[in-house]
Amino acid sequence: MCDEASFVEFNGDYKAKDVLNFEGYKDKIKSDRNKTGLNEAIVTGIGRIQGMRCVLAVMDSGFRMGSMGTVVGQKIYEAAKKACLEKIPFIIFSASGGARMQEGMLSLMQMSKTSFAIDMLREAGILSVVVMTNPTTGGVSASFATLGDILIAEPGAIIGFAGKKVIAQTLKSDLPEGFQTAEFLLQHGHIDDIVSRSDQQKYLGNLIRICVNTRHSYFTKEKNKEIQEKYEHYKNQKSKAPVKHPLDKLQIIRSESRPRSKDYINLIFKDFVELHGDRLIEDDKAIVAGIGTLHGMPVTVIGHQRGENLDENIKCNFGMARPTGYRKVVRLINQSNRLHRPIITFIDTKGADPTASSEILNQSYAISKSILAMAESTVPIISVVIGEGGSGGALALGNGNKVLMLENSLYSVISPEGAASILWKDSSKIKEAIENLKITAQDLMKFSIIDDIIPEPEANASSNVSEQAKIIKGYLMKYLADMSSLTGQEIKRQRVEKYEAIGKII
Repeated sequence: MCDEASFVEFNGDYKAKDVLNFEGYKDKIKSDRNKTGLNEAIVTGIGRIQGMRCVLAVMDSGFRMGSMGTVVGQKIYEAAKKACLEKIPFIIFSASGGARMQEGMLSLMQMSKTSFAIDMLREAGILSVVVMTNPTTGGVSASFATLGDILIAEPGAIIGFAGKKVIAQTLKSDLPEGFQTAEFLLQHGHIDDIVSRSDQQKYLGNLIRICVNTRHSYFTKEKNKEIQEKYEHYKNQKSKAPVKHPLDKLQIIRSESRPRSKDYINLIFKDFVELHGDRLIEDDKAIVAGIGTLHGMPVTVIGHQRGENLDENIKCNFGMARPTGYRKVVRLINQSNRLHRPIITFIDTKGADPTASSEILNQSYAISKSILAMAESTVPIISVVIGEGGSGGALALGNGNKVLMLENSLYSVISPEGAASILWKDSSKIKEAIENLKITAQDLMKFSIIDDIIPEPEANASSNVSEQAKIIKGYLMKYLADMSSLTGQEIKRQRVEKYEAIGKII
């Protein structure tokens, strides 16, 4: 993984002791040392990956099946301390059968020690990445290996806590196909991605590169002037075919040709890495989330994702997120705060998933936790309504310091159809509902609910997607520049004051 001749090992002389006088343990340790040329089941040190410095901890399953005893735990802890001291990312390659039984409870306590090591990294705002190789099981999977900021696995790697045979015997039934494989975990939202070994160096180098820069280092006086000039240029652009009635805007934004979150992400953000899953149940395709760079700045990008055809819409549930999607949002927001990345959200949904299965998973709580996570955030958040902003499902991504809307987009407390059915008892009364709700960008600017309107200079955003992306990018840069000199607490206070003022009577 490391650039040639860049890796320097530390703590290589640490050796396990047979504290319990466990029968045959000394001989097995000696045999493994001779076989592998290692003193223990892990190697730690500092190296460079594509020129980027990082601390690495690499487990070796050839030494006591990579089991975690006192030395493995101690070396991981000290490697984490080194990463904090050097202020560089920490990357762990896991390969383990679990805790080392020959060291008894001393081994079990390493689960706590290594978990505390991850907490130390989080407190220091240091990126931690775990690469799970085959196998990653037992006490290792139930401690540091599943606590990293970003979790990737190799294809086909076996990952889990209890062994397959034990589970099958306990349940006395067949296990699901592909159970405990990397692919199974990705499907169920437990890991961020699967990356083959041949691609890992490039992948990790990109991750580190994204995470080492800061927004403050980018915004200079000269650069801010250039950003402001671009913003003024875009703001003065007029639509060639302005859409006046909100019902016509509704038809435009619900068109399959309307650009989606991924369209803008691919055009605006360089080196985007999509991160998957809520770590519990699934990877909700209605939410796309990940990290990338915006003119060299690391940013977190989160958006509702709708499809361009029926098959895609079915896969992503027409952009209607389930609780698992909002838990993915919260996970990425919390990670952004630890690693000091601004957050950009794209809003485009009729609303949150309204099914019984989502209610069982506590949809209300998932939405409220997302709103709370944004309220607590100490990094800049810019929310952009690119299509339809429907109810709480949209608001869960919409609590930005600055909220922007594309010229033809709509943002509403309820869908027009829903309002017509409830208030007029007639779902065909969409025109009346949409006129009374005041849900256009122009209406919401008057109420100070949004902060700016992004023009759609062509007929609409779908007429020239690349040009529309440039305009959105210009607006993002303007508002990030405006917040670049603020401290974390000032950013949070600005956001709180914005929402405190909305609808205030006295």
